[in-house]
Amino acid sequence: MMAKNKYLNPASIFDVSPAYLLLAVSGLSFCFFLGFPFENHNESFLWIVIFSKVSFWDTLTKQVIPIESFRPLGVANAWLTYKLSGNIYLQQILNWLFALASFVLLFSVSKNKILFSLLSLAVCACFFAGYIYLFHLHGVFYGPFQLYVAGLTYIAFKKRRLSSSLLAVIFVVTLFVALYHTFTLLVFCSFLAGYLLQLSKTEKKIQYIRLIILILFSLALGKLILQAKSIKPFRELVDGLVTSFRMAEVNTALACIAAVLALLAAMPLIKSVSQRIITGLFILSLATILMYLHIPVLFLWIGICFVKVILNKEMAMAGLIAATTILPLGSSSGSPTYTVFVIMICAFVTTADEILYIPDSLLLRRLSVGFVVLLFGMLVVIKIGFRVPLIASIARPVLAEQEKTSQLKDIIDWKLKNKEYAPTTLVLYDAGGIPVAAKNSVDRTNRPVANQDQLSNYVTFLSKDIATDTTTCFLYITFGNKILRDKQLVFSVNGPWNGKAYVYK
Repeated sequence: MMAKNKYLNPASIFDVSPAYLLLAVSGLSFCFFLGFPFENHNESFLWIVIFSKVSFWDTLTKQVIPIESFRPLGVANAWLTYKLSGNIYLQQILNWLFALASFVLLFSVSKNKILFSLLSLAVCACFFAGYIYLFHLHGVFYGPFQLYVAGLTYIAFKKRRLSSSLLAVIFVVTLFVALYHTFTLLVFCSFLAGYLLQLSKTEKKIQYIRLIILILFSLALGKLILQAKSIKPFRELVDGLVTSFRMAEVNTALACIAAVLALLAAMPLIKSVSQRIITGLFILSLATILMYLHIPVLFLWIGICFVKVILNKEMAMAGLIAATTILPLGSSSGSPTYTVFVIMICAFVTTADEILYIPDSLLLRRLSVGFVVLLFGMLVVIKIGFRVPLIASIARPVLAEQEKTSQLKDIIDWKLKNKEYAPTTLVLYDAGGIPVAAKNSVDRTNRPVANQDQLSNYVTFLSKDIATDTTTCFLYITFGNKILRDKQLVFSVNGPWNGKAYVYK
């Protein structure tokens, strides 16, 4: 059984070069500014319509948004940023800042800062699909929640015991963040359950009842604010869980990266060279089998990290990994956003071994600075419109999705300016839908950036055309150069990354 790894003189966030901190957040920031700004998409269309009808006080006191739990601070936050800016760009910036703060916080406590920087860069850039929430108006729920998860990870790593004062502070913060997202209470309960398992026999007599009461109270509160009408079938929940991780690990290349992360996490568990070779071959075999079965290899990495913290008797950390892994069960939608929290924790856990420690050096600092400068130089070049070989193909999914939001905005503006099309209804030719039920979730070339109800409500709101839902004349929208040969083309919008968007009648 492994002992908890602690370095003799761990560096604080101020004792190392800022180059490593920049490296840690460069992957997330590169991908974010690659896509920023997104125009309205998905729920943003509906939210803007609702925000035009409700006051700030309404968002704090009423369930104005059709979601499954009461999240007044999140909705009020989004209402405020939209009203202040007149668009969704300010909320996108705030979402990025929260995600950024999460990694900065974990960087500050990491003992192996250089390796953590490298892994943060890798997981954010490679599994950025989960960070689509950064561009959503309803992403307001997830930024504070991610920072909260990072905070609990920080505490679980630093504190083997919770003092009464610290527990009180955590509980107050939990109640606050729960008004952004109800999942906060689930993670808090799992975190406390882990601390229960860490208590010694003598300590249990003093703290056991206190922790149990907090867990029960939090579960009851979660049930109170949850508005779900019924429990979904178990198979549907599992499908949603697997789809969420599959949407994060969208291709074989990312599955291979997940396998490398699993190897990196497992190697410190084995001491002898021969056993490491055998273990490595076994992990690679498991990863291959998972790929063949179309099961995300991320599960393997997460499982190894879970075993690692159990062996280190870090039960609070184990509780956090368990809770954040099953978050997709809460909605069963298959959204990759629910995976970013456990991936963040596992990146931290993977780097917490002394055997993987990378010492600081002037060369590494210069390489880190050079890489960050090169990365953001490429960002500027790509944003200007140049295609950088390899980097452009890697960046295409973000650029293509952002491009579709701009194309749809141009189409809506065009429709509203042409009075001859006032009686017509814009129709998305291809269906969207939640990832777990949609066939175009991975190949998103023709997938629209909203569903029909969201678009219709938004266009009706802008045009003040009450009768749009009864019209029999339609304008069909397609994306990704999709041609409808049996219909007449009336408008098109160019797109260098995803192809043209067309409007047919």
